[in-house]
Amino acid sequence: MLDFACGGGMQAIACVMADAADITANDIDPVAITATRLNAKRNGVEFATTTDNFVGTSAPQKRWDVIFAGDVCYQQDMANAVLQWLMAEARLGTRVILADPGRTYAPTHNIDELETYDVPVDVAVEDADTKFTRIWQLLPDRG
Repeated sequence: MLDFACGGGMQAIACVMADAADITANDIDPVAITATRLNAKRNGVEFATTTDNFVGTSAPQKRWDVIFAGDVCYQQDMANAVLQWLMAEARLGTRVILADPGRTYAPTHNIDELETYDVPVDVAVEDADTKFTRIWQLLPDRG
């Protein structure tokens, strides 16, 4: 399992607690990886972390059973690159789960909505008390 753009590592921590195996938390921001490691320690769990940039890399074979990615569609160039990479991983057979709080560059096709939530947020950052957030599975296109 890959917790991509992990931020504080919430998905990785939850997966360890659910007895998942072979978990990696990834973020290109070293501060996020530090936060992830501190959160893991505080929760009494361990897993691999990396700041490697996987976006744009091609894999000849499936690397992960599941990739979790949250709130990665807020900037156009980044969203395009990330979604292209995630779709390539989905075509390899990886289950790709994407959470998005209504960002402008979120995907509109090749998705299956799994859940929706009203998530409490900081009004000073998001200009609202809650954000309507969707959880999707990316459906592999044919390339």
